[in-house]
Amino acid sequence: MELSIFLAQLYAVALLAIGLGLLFSSKYYVKAYEAMMKEAGILYFGGVVALIVGFLIVTRHNVWQGWPTLITLFGWIALLKGVLLLVFPGFSVPMFKSWVASKSFIQIWGFVAIVLGLFLGYFAFL
Repeated sequence: MELSIFLAQLYAVALLAIGLGLLFSSKYYVKAYEAMMKEAGILYFGGVVALIVGFLIVTRHNVWQGWPTLITLFGWIALLKGVLLLVFPGFSVPMFKSWVASKSFIQIWGFVAIVLGLFLGYFAFL
């Protein structure tokens, strides 16, 4: 449970910061994502980081009960994202670009990130 709380704290802070950034500085985030999508080195590095983080969470925090399940799901998502970026960049990059191009997607993800951050923060800090 100690690992679950630590990971929930980490995700809560990150999700709240990202969510607020997406809502209040969406133009900056769109610009940053578009720049990242053009750089193969950054995409490769991002894929490696996502793969490693996902693998670590999946292998060290494979919890499927209660709220810690959300952390495990984040691990699986990160692992899948890493594999997609490294193995199928021709498929994943256009998919991610289409998401970033949608202003409504940015706003929805910002709201979802804040809600998830608050949810995890509740269990992590209270």
